[in-house]
Amino acid sequence: MATVIIDLEEYQELANFKKNIERGLCVVYLSDPVCVGFTTNDDAVREIVKINFKLQNKINNLEADAKPYQTVISKLKEMSYWEFRKWRKS
Repeated sequence: MATVIIDLEEYQELANFKKNIERGLCVVYLSDPVCVGFTTNDDAVREIVKINFKLQNKINNLEADAKPYQTVISKLKEMSYWEFRKWRKS
């Protein structure tokens, strides 16, 4: 068995972490400085659903913006080399 010496504040953080996990709370990591918070499982699921909805909207917007380029690319694929060369020079 090895002995480990840690700061009292770090020990308290670890003890609080253990208590919150035992109470059934889940861990939430917040960015910019990395912070650890605790929330109930239901609240965590609600937040994930909100984030997924926002990301789906962003994906839909990006796909809508890409459609005009896809039509141009498909028309370019149908052109012969000479048609493409003439189109490019015009």
